[in-house]
Amino acid sequence: MEGLENLPPMISAEAEHLIHAVNVALSPTSTTEARSQAYNLCERFKEESPLCAVVGLQLASSNHSPTVRHFGLQLVEHCIKFRWKDLHPQEKLSIKVHTFHKYPISENLTLNYVGRIPCGS
Repeated sequence: MEGLENLPPMISAEAEHLIHAVNVALSPTSTTEARSQAYNLCERFKEESPLCAVVGLQLASSNHSPTVRHFGLQLVEHCIKFRWKDLHPQEKLSIKVHTFHKYPISENLTLNYVGRIPCGS
């Protein structure tokens, strides 16, 4: 997969597996059973994987299809809503930096604001 070659093997493998699952889940040619299995795999990953935020950020990058990017953003959103207090400070910082650099409000506001977001809650 494009853009996954510089990642640690475990993260790259998870990302590739999820890309395939998203594509199967949304393919009009997939069987109902295959679609259901792919959907369940995606949901299980979102609920249980400690790599949810890291893989979500990778999938949200611009070198993936819009549906894969959307799923990546859903993973990141899930981590922010339901796991924020449990995330490692470095993961929190990665989410903040990625979000403000990917979707800047304005350059000056972004640079000043990123440092003011609380990490504890």
